Amino acid sequence: MASNPIQEFLASIPRRVDRGIYSVIDEAGEMAGIDRSAQKDIQNVAAEFINRNVDAGLIDERERIDSEGRSGDLFNAINHGLLAYRYGDSPIIRGMLQGKEYLQQGQEYLSGRDPRTQYIDRMNNLVGYDLVGLSEEEALQEMLNRITDTKKTMRAGGVDALIPGKHFYLNPQDY
Repeated sequence: MASNPIQEFLASIPRRVDRGIYSVIDEAGEMAGIDRSAQKDIQNVAAEFINRNVDAGLIDERERIDSEGRSGDLFNAINHGLLAYRYGDSPIIRGMLQGKEYLQQGQEYLSGRDPRTQYIDRMNNLVGYDLVGLSEEEALQEMLNRITDTKKTMRAGGVDALIPGKHFYLNPQDY
């Protein structure tokens, strides 16, 4: 059967758009000083913080980041909170970080994937922005306090009781 060039072209559009959006996001991040090295450092700090608190019995063992990098909901929350904390002192960078999540959310939707993760990432960024001005260790400790408060709030009033910027959003089923 002969291939149809029009159908092949149309079929390639989602893949090309996907690659294009992520290229734009990577370029913008590098221009803002948030390159892969900075992202990796934030991931390492978040993982070390979570594992240290698992060891101390303050976080459930299922949240431990293992040697293969597998992680739970708290890693995503702390990772986004820490990224926003470190870079959130600039309104321009805040806009870029939130815009990145909107772009990714649109891409996920257009690709037929669940876009709710990026909504959660935007909400978790808000917590980090709220902590700008604290030392990094104080900010991390406050993130842990807010996770505890988030869980308590969810048990008492459900997702509708969560306040963006005050509470973390831990998984797509939360809203």
